Amino acid sequence: MRIIILILVCLGICFLIPGYSLGDDFYQLLVPSADDLQVLEKLPIQYYGRVQNETEDFLLISIDPLKIDSLKKIPRRKLTTDSAGKTFFWVYPNPKKSLPDPLLSMALARDREGILVDISREEAERLSTEGFSIQLLVPLPISIVTAGPKTLKAVKGGQIALPNPVIHEMMLQVTESNVYTYTGNLTGMWPVTIGESPYTISTRNSYKTDEIQKSGQYLYEFYKKLGLEVSIEEFICWGTLQRNIVAEKKGAVFPERIIALTSHYDDMPNSILAPGADDNASGTVGVMIAAEILSNYDWGRTIRFINFACEEQGLGGSHHHARKSYCIGEDLEAVINMDMIAWNTAGSSPDMDIHVNPMIPASFDLSDLLQDIINGYGLELRPAINKFGSGRGDHASFWNYQFPAIMAIENSNDFNPNYHSSTDTLTNFEDFNYYLEMIKAGIGLVAHLGGLVEEGWGYLGGTVIQAETREPLANVSIATQNPSWGYIFLTTTDEYGRYYQRVVSGSHNVTYKINGYGRETVSDVLVPKNDTLIKDLSLSLGTFYSSIYLPFILEGYSPKTGCP
Repeated sequence: MRIIILILVCLGICFLIPGYSLGDDFYQLLVPSADDLQVLEKLPIQYYGRVQNETEDFLLISIDPLKIDSLKKIPRRKLTTDSAGKTFFWVYPNPKKSLPDPLLSMALARDREGILVDISREEAERLSTEGFSIQLLVPLPISIVTAGPKTLKAVKGGQIALPNPVIHEMMLQVTESNVYTYTGNLTGMWPVTIGESPYTISTRNSYKTDEIQKSGQYLYEFYKKLGLEVSIEEFICWGTLQRNIVAEKKGAVFPERIIALTSHYDDMPNSILAPGADDNASGTVGVMIAAEILSNYDWGRTIRFINFACEEQGLGGSHHHARKSYCIGEDLEAVINMDMIAWNTAGSSPDMDIHVNPMIPASFDLSDLLQDIINGYGLELRPAINKFGSGRGDHASFWNYQFPAIMAIENSNDFNPNYHSSTDTLTNFEDFNYYLEMIKAGIGLVAHLGGLVEEGWGYLGGTVIQAETREPLANVSIATQNPSWGYIFLTTTDEYGRYYQRVVSGSHNVTYKINGYGRETVSDVLVPKNDTLIKDLSLSLGTFYSSIYLPFILEGYSPKTGCP
């Protein structure tokens, strides 16, 4: 196939995102049966995503016209012929501005909000400058659609204890002074220190090479000072070198399980002065404040703080990161994207939107938890769920790879009139408390997902015996669950029936079983801090239970077809 996919390797894996161009003929396929999906994975096609609108559920693919018969009887519609060298974008209206009729007439396909069009990069950039959102259509591994979405277990509304006093204390650390200062730093209100020299960030536009690089350096140095592990992800966006800034607080229990809090730090317009205070210094400051606070605590999971570049040019930075996470098999359990979280008209209701994806059920679990946090901690926000979430934001890149993701954003019915203009400034915010509450909500969600280690560590050990004979039982599976934050610690008895494990101190439920015996659970097992609790257990002959339920364990992807 004549598909151009450029790959750059730089100190690991680094993908050239734009520009892609499609090859061969471009088709819309109605979503076939499960058997047909398995067949599709083996065919010479290029996959570009699954789309739903009010009446259709379809896949976007390209294929050599000489091989079209391999699609057999799958219903399809040709969108364009000989698409090599073309670029395709999803274009979305903003809440106060409809798409123009000439553009609507060019629509090749539609989702619930936007249209897919064949336009040049320059035209896409012009539309972005005019206030429309764009998403570049990029090739995806076909294995994504056959594997299906990841599931997020045991994160239903009402299943996590609220409020947690330690997490509440974290929220109270969000201060107006810090939020104001960091927002001013990013929007050129005053000089900041970057590389030990003063510098004023007057724009963060992706095409302003020096300025966007300085902005990235500022964020890198900020996270470094917090003692976090910080890396730079480099990629090419429309011929320019761009950098995602990625900081991590490693998990103390399951470091391979990752919760990501994200924002984009680039902005509009493409001019000398582009403060981008709401879009999206606000979300970026939310990530910075969260990192500053959460880095002082011990977490079970790894918490990843990401600031993406090149969002305004088609979600380039987030696509790069999502693709890399998928291709290297990361256990990215949840993504919370913060985009435009500071605007609320003075005196109006503090409404906010949470965007979820009906094709990724776990996104609803995340939104349920976020609503519980807002209500449980008494935050002055009124959340509304967009059940058919918009593709206008970096969360959509993770949806493309079936990762559970949501976007938290100000309410679309109270749209910022300064959007994508030089008047999007800190001084034009009308409801600063709303901004603070949005940051607190994001911190609360990440904290409840991250698995807070509140009480330190202890040890649990003992012997498991057969109840009738009093003989020790080897190879007994033991799961020690801390119900307050959802983790399970696993171990197995040795040949003498003994077990010993390091667990978070506090109250646990211990479930144990082996083939040929019943499964037993002991509740309220209190493990002391910096000490060992000896807990002997017994099992009687009975029913075999095939598994122990593991909250938060996510389904993996295999194989990674289409990855470099």
